[in-house]
Amino acid sequence: MAEFIQSGGGDNHGFPDNPESNTPIPAHAATPGGGQAPNRAGGFKAWMGKKYDKGKAKVERGMHKADKRVQSLLDRGKPKNEGEGETRPQDAGGSSKVRAVATGTFKTALGIVATLVPEPFKGPAEALLKVVDVIEKVDSNKEEVEILKQRCNLLGSSVVNVIKGKDTTSLSKDLIDSIGRLVAGIWAILETVNKKKSTGFTAYVLAEDDVEVLKKANKSLDELLHCFWIENHIAGTIVLADILTAVQDQAGHSENSTLDRLKRVPGAAYDSQAVAAKIMSCFEGTRSTLLANVGRWMSGSVSDGHNPPLYVLDGIAGIGKSTVAITVAQRAAGINSLGATFFFSRDQDDRKKSLGFVHTIAYQLARYDASYGQAIAAAINDQPDALDKVLAQQFSLLVTEPLCPLLEKRATPLVLVFDALDECVEPDASALLELIISSVPQLPNTKVFLTTRPELGLRRNYMGTKHAHIFHLQEIEDLIVEKDISLYVEYCLSPLQLQKALGDSYDPEWEPAQEAKDKLIQMSGKLFIFASTAIKFILDTCQLDPELQLNHLLTLQPSSNNPLSELDDLYSCILQSAKPSKNAETWLGRYNKIVGAILVLQTPLSASILGKLLNERESTLKATLGNLHSVLAPLSKESTVTYKVHHKSFPDYITGPSCLPEFQIVEKEQHLELAKYCLEVMKKQLRFNICQVSVPLEDQYKDLDDLLKEGMSVDHISKELQYSIVYWANHLSKLEGIDSKLVALLDEFSKEHLVHWLEALACIKQLDVAHTALRDTLAMLVCHISITLIA
Repeated sequence: MAEFIQSGGGDNHGFPDNPESNTPIPAHAATPGGGQAPNRAGGFKAWMGKKYDKGKAKVERGMHKADKRVQSLLDRGKPKNEGEGETRPQDAGGSSKVRAVATGTFKTALGIVATLVPEPFKGPAEALLKVVDVIEKVDSNKEEVEILKQRCNLLGSSVVNVIKGKDTTSLSKDLIDSIGRLVAGIWAILETVNKKKSTGFTAYVLAEDDVEVLKKANKSLDELLHCFWIENHIAGTIVLADILTAVQDQAGHSENSTLDRLKRVPGAAYDSQAVAAKIMSCFEGTRSTLLANVGRWMSGSVSDGHNPPLYVLDGIAGIGKSTVAITVAQRAAGINSLGATFFFSRDQDDRKKSLGFVHTIAYQLARYDASYGQAIAAAINDQPDALDKVLAQQFSLLVTEPLCPLLEKRATPLVLVFDALDECVEPDASALLELIISSVPQLPNTKVFLTTRPELGLRRNYMGTKHAHIFHLQEIEDLIVEKDISLYVEYCLSPLQLQKALGDSYDPEWEPAQEAKDKLIQMSGKLFIFASTAIKFILDTCQLDPELQLNHLLTLQPSSNNPLSELDDLYSCILQSAKPSKNAETWLGRYNKIVGAILVLQTPLSASILGKLLNERESTLKATLGNLHSVLAPLSKESTVTYKVHHKSFPDYITGPSCLPEFQIVEKEQHLELAKYCLEVMKKQLRFNICQVSVPLEDQYKDLDDLLKEGMSVDHISKELQYSIVYWANHLSKLEGIDSKLVALLDEFSKEHLVHWLEALACIKQLDVAHTALRDTLAMLVCHISITLIA
């Protein structure tokens, strides 16, 4: 058995510059002075005094192999972008403590931690050094002892990973507290596997023969380590590489064909092209305090009462909720803790309703883990009608009941991320919130991260539940947000980024004055979207005059005390800059038609398809939108360009009362115009046997289903026609009144093309929309006729 003995006397002279000098006194070493056994707190301080082992070199030689193993772990788990053998600026001038960390042993890390962490963590950190020494010196080939040593190595390398390469004086309070909690937890666990003995000295002996105690300790260390990893990975302070295998809960994907019966919404996933095109993750170094808070919540146990299963992040438009949501999703996925995501969007018909929500979550969970997939597939086979039940029953039958037994076995929490619930239409949004609040507490080891604007109907529900931790993003301290936005602005307006954005037009002689950048940061307030949009405006590749664009912005004067007023002023500035000095009326007419259509489209269309739908040349679209790229992001894919709204605050502005009249867009008028454009396209392109299938005249529709199964080509149904036949009635349903031209188009459609429309829908496998389209159109016409008769 290995022992550690500490004398009871001695003064505390603080922690020396070289943490390795704290090697504990080995067994049987001569020690000066006896004295009474100190209390635990006094023992910590006395141990930190000057009575250290004079035979340190001998102990260090014994630890050499262990050091190499830890170093190899560190090399595999280096933070991203850290080069091999590279000397970083902060290392070159750092203290000896920082340089010592690079060698990486648990004792080295603990020595540094003892100088960093505040009470009540300092005592356990100091005490751990002597306990770890006992464990490291044990010469045993017993399995649980070896596992315990491995856990200590992993714990040490994890602490070193978050500290090395950094100036210890600049570490955040969140990180220091996290390390402190880890150390205190390790101390509480390891104390149970070490027996105290001796009356005159504080002595420990590893209980290596007590297998059950060791097994329990190893399991507890695993859980503690997982929590530390999750918390700091979400916060962005640790990067896990090969070490990730230790938290691998995923058991491969499920390929069960039964899962294809789930009508999922592919574009709702955090890593879908639709989401990635509109939402960026947090800029490096920003939102660190908030993400650390989310990390602690995610890694904590629900049972302790401090970490409810639901985290609601609410805030005003443009403050960065979706950016935080996608960052949490990406980092949770990085440690195999992300089960499912749903990013709502008012711009996508299938992402602003509750219809596919449960199916999508069930499908993603089934793909996350093979055993989850098998359980969900079995549930579908057992109860096929579960697919069409109301939301609560769907979730219970497809998620809760099949997965509860499996979730109970998880070592780490399963994370679900739902973004922008406010963009879901009512009453669907309230129904989904009620589902989440009632269902999540029933799922073991499951956490849900939800973002939303604080809309009154939603706020009443989540503010009143005990199962949610609520954080109001606009209430975050001004200095924290200003620092984050400052990092972003300084990076984007650096010479390297200016050159990258402007290319050959970049003038190396010009650089924004610090005063100008400071004013831009101040103008942004707490709205990241202001800073982001302003940068896009300054670096506009059509204008190619960043100095002029920046000066335009700096002359803005806030129109009110409303936190969004400066964002409104920014949008006003962008629109006025985009309007040409010549032929302004022509441009404004095209702006209203094209931007209005983009705002109310039920699904994004490329510029070429949108031009055909609106009967405009693609070049006209591009010319009209050429100076609006800072608010309408052009996304290129192969030879096509698709314009999408950069942020939802822009349509809020141009459809709201604060918008300048010449730029204001009335949504209902745009829906009316788009409905007519859809009917015009159908009038021109719909015809019998549109796919030109060779079918006997006397048996025209008999083999349609078989043809569809064989992959019949639908190339003869143009993209603009596909949009029109699916969504024309959606636009009609948004109207309060109709005009004579629309009545004439509907009359011709019903007489000439109704059957052709049904055929085309069947060919593109969208026949299920026909019933809803006809019902809504009939209701709208009945309402119009009633109003006409009354008038």
